[in-house]
Amino acid sequence: MKYDIFISYLRASFESVNLITEKLRSPGYSVFFNAETLRSEKFNEQLLKVIEHCKDLIIVLP
Repeated sequence: MKYDIFISYLRASFESVNLITEKLRSPGYSVFFNAETLRSEKFNEQLLKVIEHCKDLIIVLP
């Protein structure tokens, strides 16, 4: 699946990222922010593929 936005964050920022994601999804953006959905031996490769197909990247730091 292609996403409009990839959000990179530290676990300490989870609540903020959840709120940001809700606000972005409300007008219809598709947002990827939960890397836990990628479970496999090739986690890094899968993550890079998701990032490559995103239009924008947001980094959230605490």
